[in-house]
This record gives sequence, C-alpha cells and structure tokens, in this order.
Amino acid sequence: MALVSPTELSVFLPGTDIADAPLIAELRAAAESFVADFCGRDFAGGTFTEVHPAAARMVFLRNYPVLAVTGVAAGGLTLDPTDYLVHADRGVIAVPNGPPGPGEITVTYTTTTAVPPAVKQAVMDLVAQWFRQVKTGQATGHLNVLAVTAADGSATQYPWSQAAGMRLPPAVAQLLRALRHPTL
Repeated sequence: MALVSPTELSVFLPGTDIADAPLIAELRAAAESFVADFCGRDFAGGTFTEVHPAAARMVFLRNYPVLAVTGVAAGGLTLDPTDYLVHADRGVIAVPNGPPGPGEITVTYTTTTAVPPAVKQAVMDLVAQWFRQVKTGQATGHLNVLAVTAADGSATQYPWSQAAGMRLPPAVAQLLRALRHPTL
C-alpha cells in the first residue's frame, strides 16, 4: 500500500504533466522507503510477528498504533490476554508479572492502515524537493545517474543528487522525529 496516492502528489506538485509521471512514481517509492527506514516503522499497516528478548516486562513494538494483538507467547507458552496490557497508541505491551519462563517473547499483532498526516507530508515534501533537484539538474546539464523507463520503452536519465548524500531537509526531520521507533 502506498503512503501517498498519485492524486495527492499531483495536487501537491502543480505544473507537472504526464511525462513526469514515471519520475514522480520513482521518487515517491524512494521517499516512502526512506521514511520507513528513517522511522524504523511500517506505516502502511498490516499483521506483524516480532520476537523480543526474554524476561522483559515491557515490549516495545516496532509498528503502531495497534488495532489488535492476536497472540503473545513467552518461553513457548501462550499468555492469556489477562496476563498482559496493551497500550495500543504507543505500541507497548506490558507484562506486569513478567514472562512465565525463560525464552523469547513473540508477539503477533495488527496495526492500522491509516497513514499519519505527518508521514504523508514528509513523503510529499521529499518528492517535491527531489523533483525540483532532478529538474534543475536536467535543465543545467548536470551528470545523469537515474534512468526511468517509460511505458513505451524509451529511457530518460535524470540527475540523482541524493546519491551524493544530501542531508535530510530540516522540515522533514521535524515531521518524522516524533514518529521514529525508539532504539534501545
């Protein structure tokens, strides 16, 4: 599932035409992948199974908000839903009495498919910035390193400034900072 639809991007990028569609699609995919990697989360939603270290009283899930927890097992034993608390908005499962034995804690859960507005904005901002850079580079004759093949088989090359390690725009970093999965 895409985080941002082509329609949302076309509204956000006025003045583009059908010839720009393959480039915009490539940039959207790159931006969505970047956001997921940067945040350490999957914003498209779905069902996930995670394994966490043993003896934890709290498990921090990578993806949230959580719609449902379908199973928690510790040390090979399935926990009863009354043995743990789910903090759905934060993606935390608390096991107040601790796991029943040694071994890893395995959690299977489902998250919402509603993409947070800040994520949509960050993806659109990245696509817009990269699109401007590509078009500026193309207009000024800079080195072409990104090739996009159109449906008719013709290939167009675009400068890909991000390959040179450009910094994350501060506005995008600010949007995504609160959505990052904490690293322990």
